[in-house]
Amino acid sequence: MKEGETPWSLPDLTSALEWTRERNDQGIRCILSPHGEYSTTIGASQNALDELVSCAKRIYEGRVNASLAVKLTTIGAMFDKQLCRDYLVVLFEDATENYVDLEIDMESMAFVEFTIDVMNSCLADFPLTLSLQAYLDRTRGDIYSAVQRGALVRLVKGAYSGDISDFGDIQERFIELVEILLLSREEFKIATHDPDIIEWMKKATSNRKEKVEFSFLKGLADATKLDLVQNGWKVSEYIPYGPGGESYEERRKSYLKTLTEMGRSPVP
Repeated sequence: MKEGETPWSLPDLTSALEWTRERNDQGIRCILSPHGEYSTTIGASQNALDELVSCAKRIYEGRVNASLAVKLTTIGAMFDKQLCRDYLVVLFEDATENYVDLEIDMESMAFVEFTIDVMNSCLADFPLTLSLQAYLDRTRGDIYSAVQRGALVRLVKGAYSGDISDFGDIQERFIELVEILLLSREEFKIATHDPDIIEWMKKATSNRKEKVEFSFLKGLADATKLDLVQNGWKVSEYIPYGPGGESYEERRKSYLKTLTEMGRSPVP
């Protein structure tokens, strides 16, 4: 990150909530995400659950417009999938009590099947947003299933390794999947900083702006966020916070490095 640029994450929940209020005043919804993933002990998973529960409570108490993102590897998916399921139900119950929506992040390919299975088991009782990755061959089918079951889809390109890796192929796949979502009756979200896709999306939704929410990472696309809001689109910002963000920051650096090597850049 260059000097003077907005940081990609914040040090703690208090600062994340303060930032959320600022963004809300600008018409931007937020998605709060405590750093941390790949917990390998019950203690670490319990600590992660406690932080998520605390975050949901403070979102409600602070009356901010924000949802809560959770990575299943933070709450036990690495070593005890039943524990993860149990912890997620606890989190859903607490979030529902505090009128806070949950968004389940998709992680590496090793956890995709489990994440989809967890989503299916939870949807009967709790609303949720599920991130689906454009670079996976299975995502077309997962979109149909998620929409049919009532999940809100957040389509992302993917920050791990997938079935396809060529930039142009992923672009085409992303647009193909968006076209499926546009044909459904449900609202959905897209998360991308790709100027080509964003321009295409603006044209595709110019007469139905209520259909889609544009989601961006903190520290990127600040001018684009405000421009979209001012022109009537819904916008959210993903805000990671707290210690343990090394893996997250490495993925961001890798993403920007790849774009630079291709002679491309994210939207301003």
